[in-house]
Amino acid sequence: MISLSIIIPAYNAELYIERALNSVLHQVGLNDVEILCIDDGSTDDTVSVIETLQTSNNNITLLKQENSGPAAARNLGVKLARGNYVVFLDADDYVVGNAYREVLNKITENQADIVFYGYAIVQPDGKVMRTATLPEKTFHNGLACFRFLHSQFYGPSACMALYRKQFLLNNNLFFPVDTNYEDAHYFRNVSTVSSKTILLNDVFYHYVQYGTSRSKVWNLRNLIDLCELFLADLACLESNLFYDGQAFINTLVAQDDSDCFLRFSSFLRQVLAGVDKVIIYGTGSTGVRLANILSAMHVKGLVFCETSSTRSDNQFMGRDVISPNDIASQQYSDYKILIGSTYIFEIMAVINKVGVGEQVIIPLATDFYHSLKVST
Repeated sequence: MISLSIIIPAYNAELYIERALNSVLHQVGLNDVEILCIDDGSTDDTVSVIETLQTSNNNITLLKQENSGPAAARNLGVKLARGNYVVFLDADDYVVGNAYREVLNKITENQADIVFYGYAIVQPDGKVMRTATLPEKTFHNGLACFRFLHSQFYGPSACMALYRKQFLLNNNLFFPVDTNYEDAHYFRNVSTVSSKTILLNDVFYHYVQYGTSRSKVWNLRNLIDLCELFLADLACLESNLFYDGQAFINTLVAQDDSDCFLRFSSFLRQVLAGVDKVIIYGTGSTGVRLANILSAMHVKGLVFCETSSTRSDNQFMGRDVISPNDIASQQYSDYKILIGSTYIFEIMAVINKVGVGEQVIIPLATDFYHSLKVST
């Protein structure tokens, strides 16, 4: 009897697939499993690497399909899986320790639909860039679970969880094949309908960043997909202007593409009509992106603000960095504030504390998306 089906979509993964498979094969006590490798029309030696490992591991099954993307490959895996539970592993990532055995024990003992666990974002050489952990919690309300995970900046990926297969089939939970963000849509869809979800603190999954995924190759189509993802997420969150503003901030990752840059510039010209003095609150990557766009728009007065005193009264990108208290002075009373950070809730608390909340302008993802659709 098969307890667990491990589904691994693979496309031109000859350099990584062996590491992914070994991270599963070397787990102690993981015997009643099948490993479904779905080759997605690879043109390199991915199939040969899998076939070599098959000779000494009879629990590996190789399936082949014409190149259709990871969503179609995972969907095929779910449909053919014989296990009572399923888990997804990307071919260029890996798990550590006895991850799947421990999570499988947890989900069966608690008769849950899903178990989410922590992950590490690592460089190709294995160096950990950051980790995302969860508190030990159990949710009996899927919507509440999704909102909590969103508030923790956790995910969104289908790979950081183990699922009860019948739960997926009963709710027709498959990956959408018409978006570059099938992972994130799936994450939301499974989270919100689960009747029992367990969160584990353990960091089991290692997500390797190569910088070449489809979601990192920016163009207008990708930007529209990203906006549609955020709008779908917003529909599941408690109605709040700040979530909409946070979603817009998250779209700014696409501003380096020339076409996307022009769309952001056009939209912000509308949002800032008649405004020529702006404070960007935040000096992180998002603040930099906003500054690049506003500089190209020739906004005359442009300064940064930071909550931390370490950068206050300093220079950043050739601009002054002021403190929140400075915003309340007469010198900046005619400036508008744009938040250049995903920590919009925390920043708004600071801004309201110093009494300058009326100076804030919050561009919204919903408005930005409508502007994109009108112009395409």
